[in-house]
Amino acid sequence: MKWLVGLVLGALLATIAVTTVGNTVGVGNAPLPTAPPSPAPSASTTSAPAAFSAAEIATHASTTSCWLLISNRVYDVTTYLSRHPGGIRTITPWCGKEASQAFATEAGRGEHSPVAYDLLQAYCIGVLASR
Repeated sequence: MKWLVGLVLGALLATIAVTTVGNTVGVGNAPLPTAPPSPAPSASTTSAPAAFSAAEIATHASTTSCWLLISNRVYDVTTYLSRHPGGIRTITPWCGKEASQAFATEAGRGEHSPVAYDLLQAYCIGVLASR
């Protein structure tokens, strides 16, 4: 019986080894593609963030261009609207407006999770311009 268990384990290990090796070699003799190199930092990543006036933010008040002002930071959430778990209609009343309190309290229904705060950072495009 021990020989049968050894045989099955050996076959399993051989299958894993072949599968692993097969996945590290490209199709035929072609090498696997590598990830593109990281781009060099651009001026926008090394300089001060863009600054937008309240008037400019207010012009982005629709589903085709939705900017939110949250804690003096400007977020372009246009591409996120359709993915928002609460639906488009949850965010659109705040497009082009100061939305800090609405975001912090989920428009009075609770509070966003730490994950939501992390996700929001991906949409930051600048800050509110000082007067």
